[in-house]
Amino acid sequence: MLSSFLLATIAAACCSTAQADRWARVDDQGVLRWQDDRSEVALFGVNYYTPFSADYEGLARLGEDHRVVIDHDVAHFQRLGLDAIRLHVFDRQISDLEGNLLDNENLKLFDYLVFTAKQRGIYTVLTPLAWWHYHSANAGFSSLYSKPEMLRSPAARSAQKNYLRQFMEHVNPYTGMAYRDEPAIVAIELINEPLYDRTTTVDDVRDYIDDLAGAVRAAGARQPIFYNGWAGMEEAVGKSSIEGCTFGWYPTGLVSGGCLRSNYLPAVDDYPRMRMACLAEKAKIVYEFDAADVPGRVMYPAMARAFRSGGAQIATQFQYDPTPLAAFNYGWCTHYLNLIYAPGKTLSFALAAEAFRRTPRLARFGEYPASAAFGPFTLDFDRDMSVMRTDDAYLYANDTDLPPPHPERLERVFGCGSSPVVRYEGTGAYFLDRLGNGQWRLEVYPDAVWIDDPFAPTSLTREVSRVLWAEHPITVRLPDLGDSFQCQRIAPNAAASARAVSGSFSVTPGVYTLARQGATLPTNVAAEFWAPAPEYERPAVWWQTARRWRAGVALPVQVSVAARDVKFVRLHITGGERLAMDHIAPYLYSASVPGERLVDGAVHLQLEVQTPTGAYWFPAGATGQQKPREPFTVFQIDRNTAPHVRGSPACRAEVVSGSTLNVESAGFHGTAAAGLRLPASRPDQSDFDTLIVRGRATQAATDRVELGLVQADGKAYGIDVPLWNEQHDVRVPLVELKPLWATPPGRLDVTRLSEVSLVFGAWLYGPVASEPHGFQIEKVWLEQSVPGWAVDIAPADGPVVLFAAGDRPARVNGEEGSVQTLVRGSRPGQWADRIWIAKFEPPPSSISFRQPVTESIRIAGGLLHHANALEIVARAIEPPTDKLEVVLLERDSTAWGTVVPLSEKWQRIVVPLGELRFFDHWAHPEGRGGKNDRLKIEELDAVNFCFGSWLYGDRAGQAHGIEIESASLVQGD
Repeated sequence: MLSSFLLATIAAACCSTAQADRWARVDDQGVLRWQDDRSEVALFGVNYYTPFSADYEGLARLGEDHRVVIDHDVAHFQRLGLDAIRLHVFDRQISDLEGNLLDNENLKLFDYLVFTAKQRGIYTVLTPLAWWHYHSANAGFSSLYSKPEMLRSPAARSAQKNYLRQFMEHVNPYTGMAYRDEPAIVAIELINEPLYDRTTTVDDVRDYIDDLAGAVRAAGARQPIFYNGWAGMEEAVGKSSIEGCTFGWYPTGLVSGGCLRSNYLPAVDDYPRMRMACLAEKAKIVYEFDAADVPGRVMYPAMARAFRSGGAQIATQFQYDPTPLAAFNYGWCTHYLNLIYAPGKTLSFALAAEAFRRTPRLARFGEYPASAAFGPFTLDFDRDMSVMRTDDAYLYANDTDLPPPHPERLERVFGCGSSPVVRYEGTGAYFLDRLGNGQWRLEVYPDAVWIDDPFAPTSLTREVSRVLWAEHPITVRLPDLGDSFQCQRIAPNAAASARAVSGSFSVTPGVYTLARQGATLPTNVAAEFWAPAPEYERPAVWWQTARRWRAGVALPVQVSVAARDVKFVRLHITGGERLAMDHIAPYLYSASVPGERLVDGAVHLQLEVQTPTGAYWFPAGATGQQKPREPFTVFQIDRNTAPHVRGSPACRAEVVSGSTLNVESAGFHGTAAAGLRLPASRPDQSDFDTLIVRGRATQAATDRVELGLVQADGKAYGIDVPLWNEQHDVRVPLVELKPLWATPPGRLDVTRLSEVSLVFGAWLYGPVASEPHGFQIEKVWLEQSVPGWAVDIAPADGPVVLFAAGDRPARVNGEEGSVQTLVRGSRPGQWADRIWIAKFEPPPSSISFRQPVTESIRIAGGLLHHANALEIVARAIEPPTDKLEVVLLERDSTAWGTVVPLSEKWQRIVVPLGELRFFDHWAHPEGRGGKNDRLKIEELDAVNFCFGSWLYGDRAGQAHGIEIESASLVQGD
């Protein structure tokens, strides 16, 4: 994609900054100060990983030049006003088994990134040890040890010190300086997110810190040294010889599986952990943070304010998407930040950089909603608006009607959307910089249209945001320019000058110079401009409507349509009825399906998008209205088939009843497994979307089998198919098939099918692997589902579903080694989420299992108020797991919960809402939990399940596991 980037020569210093070459030191009060003038350091930026891990790999797969990507992205960092990057180096990619530094391409790219950032005034926080088990061409020393062993093992300690010494002595060929002498490395954080075993003490960690820091200092490093204080080890940092402590914050959790749209501002008023007494003389850095999975534009400035209240002097978000990967949000799907593909969200981040630098360290602003206005900043969740207004700057990340206090004094403006100063109907970012009296520089980026949920599981085959180069009118109302001013495009292609009429003229992406009447157009202006200009064959849409609704209630439908020159958009409903959709914002359309059209069952909706090149129908994206194709049988057993099982000799396969494949095993031990492959038929058409498997389990311990579809080229895609004792048809969307074995990421091509693979073994069944196993498969076929998006319509008086297994990945946090899988539920066709762990360590060892319920709350509307109980369908899968903590969370993080009993049989557990107690030990705003306080059901935001060592006493060290089907609000007895 970057081959289509457009680059004009840099001619002047409109966006330039002095290079990053100031040294910083920590004083006796724990304040990080610039050495030259003793002023306080305040740096704000991002984590960025083009040289390493999934970003490096993804760019290589796209055929991109990593150095060009770095050039473009770092230029955008500068354009956004960022002045810091942080990297935890994937040490396994640049080291050998003894900890020797390897001078390979990954290291060279890291060197180039540090150099490029330095040239643009951007400092680097260096974390040389990551430990992460990312695959690479070489093993690396940390592959020999667990993270706790990095502290415990003398051999690991020796390798780390050798590696750290060589890293600090390494000379960057682009700067000619060793990293120990590089002022652009503003701080060194020894290791990313260390972990400890249960015997580790504060003194053990302090000794580890001092030992690694000693190696860095012995190499001659001059930078202040930091260490992560998480896992309750702030005291160890406080007692150590280093200068500072690092912190991370994910107040919305991680990996929700989709967009979170609740108001989380009440949860980010303050960050008091940094003000711990044991850290009073240590400087503070936020090494990672994010409002993960939140698409809105208000959280970043609020988080920056909270970090300053805690005393942070550097903060770096995790993580900025390299631009070619941002179309897919490839890599870490729970984060999404990129100027081109997520402009509004990213401009709110640029506002946060301003908030971080302008907010005094340790300043506090009270509780939300009072905290939504601080200094020159205003945050408005309901309007998804963040804005900064000062005498010389007017910055906003969405439409705003708040005017600048003194428009005549403005020196710079940036925005997304419209304001009293700029009216613009594109969706990309724009920047206005004053060059002199009556002379301005305008920079306009292309439109970005989200065409899928960026926070759902992503890959390089799933586009989530699309860039469109479109022409739009823009109106600029600046007293310094007047209503009739000259404008001239200078990049990427120069054009003749024109004159604005009443402040209005037309723009396409690029750089423009503006001059008021009587002034000359400025020359010697920075013409640097980078933006991708891809071409698309057909439109794309993002369907933003609930998957579940209630009978008789009008259904709102909203879609984003990424296409130029749309004539109209129509919604087609099951049965032939059609509705015109209203154009409510750039690229955004809405309609409402009448309640009388919604009865128990399902409704299917199709979208017709009419363009100058014809009509396109969605979700298929085809040029004609879709009708379901006849089913196609991929595999059906024949009585003459002689199946051959490979693997465990204790397995056998035969044809029974003339048309059913029967496979049995006496049990699996160690890593034993068995499987068979059978010829498959392949269709001529590729537009099937669902795989159906007809089969059953013949043994009680057999709850699933791995089914794979193998192409003629050897690539295989599959899924664990749940099995019940009764024969049942299991339906699996083809998009849910995952690459098997050594197959690279990608999608199945059903027209290339060659074989069906069936595999089962010890890895599938865990503690019951040694018991007898067996299954029967009768038929495997493909279908094209009823065209359109399906919305399940529930009875008007039915339960309000807060969580249902299989809807989207639930957010699991807690112990390493826990296993989450989607398995069969209590009855055929019902899924369950299974969480299992071999043992819990001593308290606070636990696993938390959270699901946001925002969509369900919105769907239910006023029906929530009629619910008086919480119903959970769950069971234990290990005998010691006889309890489960259940919590309902409000939007302000107030928690109401209880502990419910579990058995190994499926249960419907009903808990009256009045029996939920206030959880004072959870974080919550002041004033909650008093005598008359209660659960505010209308503010419900998430349901959380938790189980851990504190629940099970002396049985905590045994295996534990739960399965959960659903959680619903109901009208109890």
